[in-house]
Amino acid sequence: MNTKITFGKLTILVISLILFSSCAKVRKSRTTEKIAQHGIDLAQYTQTFLENNRILQNQQKFKMEYLNIVNDSFPDKYEIEYDIDCDEDLQNLYRIKALNSLKSAFIAYQMQLDIKISQQASGVRNKIFASCAILDSLNVSEDIKNKSIKLRSEIYNKKYKLRQAIFVLTNIYSDFWQEINFEILKQILLQKKSSSEGIKQISVKAFDKDKLKNIVNEPFEKNSILANLYKLQMLEENNKKFVDAEEQINKISSAFELLTKLEAEVLKRKQMPIKQKELNNQLDLLLDKHGSKLAEKIGKTQNN
Repeated sequence: MNTKITFGKLTILVISLILFSSCAKVRKSRTTEKIAQHGIDLAQYTQTFLENNRILQNQQKFKMEYLNIVNDSFPDKYEIEYDIDCDEDLQNLYRIKALNSLKSAFIAYQMQLDIKISQQASGVRNKIFASCAILDSLNVSEDIKNKSIKLRSEIYNKKYKLRQAIFVLTNIYSDFWQEINFEILKQILLQKKSSSEGIKQISVKAFDKDKLKNIVNEPFEKNSILANLYKLQMLEENNKKFVDAEEQINKISSAFELLTKLEAEVLKRKQMPIKQKELNNQLDLLLDKHGSKLAEKIGKTQNN
């Protein structure tokens, strides 16, 4: 009788362990799928930001030259100096290409999660390698270069685990973003200051009174008041472009930090589903609700 009870309990225990293991694998698989999708979304949003920021920077160079012409004491003798910095623009294009390469790596990573598609068929190994290699064309720190070289070496020699490789790749691009976002932010703040000063310097006498009345819908007759109100409007529109860009920089930085933390959690031997869910929810909030509107938001701002 006792033997039967013991055997019965043992059977239940084995079945429970199998079910628990199965549930754990499903949960782990879902988290990995979420990581892949978050990686695709984040790479796309960052790429979109860089594309739109490139346009914004070129627009601001045009605007600064526009303000220089307006404020010049001898406009009839003014020599236009508007030009695009080819080296800077090339770096921006390579940055955009790098983020597109990161997106391709995450797409391949997502593909191989399908049991019908092997790692070889997905091309994930080559995509990760390419995402590292493209950084060689950019001005990055020695630390990023060394991490990139090490990961490429491990992939080339097939001494890597895929989840670990994805984590390292995300970490590399997170560091890369931290480097360039500081540069972009500094550039934004300088351009905001320069363009604001240029707008403030425009003489009220330079404005056409009749045209001002059609543009400024305020109950004032004096030309100087209407001119200053229009300049105030110009300042508000100018600042809004930069505020939106700063907002997007902060969101992308937060998303990279969260994704890196989530990938690190999945690599731990002792899984913490609650922590993983919390990080997933935060990424959903940033990328789904905010990120999906990034292109539309920046695009609208730059068209104004």
